[in-house]
This record gives sequence, C-alpha cells and structure tokens, in this order.
Amino acid sequence: MVHAPAELNINVLLFQSPVSLINGRVVRSAFEPIDGNQREQSFQLEVRSQIVGSSTLLRCVSPVGDIDLNDQGNLDDLYDLQRKTGMSKICARYHPKRKKHLITVEGDRLFDLKTTQWQEIEDLIVRTVEVADRIEFSVLGCDEDAQYLNVVREDKNN
Repeated sequence: MVHAPAELNINVLLFQSPVSLINGRVVRSAFEPIDGNQREQSFQLEVRSQIVGSSTLLRCVSPVGDIDLNDQGNLDDLYDLQRKTGMSKICARYHPKRKKHLITVEGDRLFDLKTTQWQEIEDLIVRTVEVADRIEFSVLGCDEDAQYLNVVREDKNN
C-alpha cells in the first residue's frame, strides 16, 4: 500500500509592526492630524505555505489581549462584536498560567507573487487591526496589545 505524503505547513513571519489609529480608523498618511485620541494596534504578517500543493496563504494577526472567557459577559461581548464587525475571525488561545485566553483577530487571503496587488495586502492589514482595536477598546478599555505579540509568536512555534 502506498500512502500519499502528509502536507507540511511552514509559517514564516514576514513583518511585525504597530499602526496608528484615530477614532477607530487606521492613519494612512503621515500628514493626517494627530489630536491626542491616537491609539496603536500591533500586527504581524505571516506566510503560511504548504509543501504539497500550490497554495500560499498570507495571514495577518493582531492581538487584542487577555480576556477571561469563563466570564459569560466577556464571551457575550465577543460574540456581539464578531457579529457587528462582519463575522471577523476572532481566535482564543488558553494560557493555563494566566488562567485567561489570549484573544487575537486574524485575517487571511490567498497570496500569489505575480497577481496579488499591494492594495489587497493593505486592506487585509487595515481590516484586521481595526477590528482588533475595536474589540480591545470595547472589552478591555485599554491599549496594551503590543505586549502580546511575543506570546502570539511563541504559540505559533509550539
């Protein structure tokens, strides 16, 4: 009996950075006025490819923070925000040491070096970080997501 080889996924971090938001919208130009209501939202771009097959997936991950999902109110808030943000991909990874879930917002798109336009990548980043920032502001009421990028990266490597 011959078995087909199992697919092997490889994740490669392409880029990691914060972006600035004013009134929940990404600041797209260095010339936009800053009025003190500025927030920052971290994100990272990864390429996830498969050795077998031709698919390459570009993934944008933006951390929200630690949220206790054993609290029914927090869980209800996340469901409501997911619905209001167009059924965004909200992910939760449980951390036993902190006894909370690290919440991230993730967005994916197929990536082809020959056909993917830079505007499509920019739109992926903008959609992902705006939703993450909205959830962070609504549920946590703070702007501390940058500290979670290392936790997200560690989780991906385990």
